[in-house]
Amino acid sequence: MKTGFRYRIYPNREQYSLLEQHFGGTRFIYNRSLFIKNLMYSKFKINVSEIDLNIALTSLKELHPWLKDLNSQSLQQANKNLLTGFKNFFEGNGAYPTRKSKKDNNFSFQVPQNYQINLTSSKIYLPKIGWMKIVLHRDFLDKEFIENELVTREVNGELILDQKLNRKFDILKTLTSTAEVSFLASRKLAGGR
Repeated sequence: MKTGFRYRIYPNREQYSLLEQHFGGTRFIYNRSLFIKNLMYSKFKINVSEIDLNIALTSLKELHPWLKDLNSQSLQQANKNLLTGFKNFFEGNGAYPTRKSKKDNNFSFQVPQNYQINLTSSKIYLPKIGWMKIVLHRDFLDKEFIENELVTREVNGELILDQKLNRKFDILKTLTSTAEVSFLASRKLAGGR
């Protein structure tokens, strides 16, 4: 089953720099939150929640002012991804979360909301980054069917916008395919081709 669509984006130099800051910032927050979570549990047996990590995010912004230049929802999504990693580990569906490294070639951040698409000019707006050219080689889905937008830098340097589809898309696809089968069956019963 299709879980997303990928589109190539073309930022200018300033936007490319901002994207690199977002890649580094979300990795920084993920690693810092992992450190906080491990430290609090090993020293005090306290399980740190997503709310606690997001509150710590505000104090991290005071210590590291460059974090204020980044989309706060993308930083909060890094905390959410960390806790999803822990949840998967404790359910037996994955390994224990580890630090993210610059050398992994895993550069991405999520934009859960407040992005805009201009289909006539083939541009996308990402918060704190601005309008960028996007290659729309297939129809762009309505926001209702998108869980979030993931911006990724591939190993070859290409920048990709990856739309992650939500469950509403699966339901729509099921309803559409069911309607197509019903239509074809009714045509066949009526003697049509």
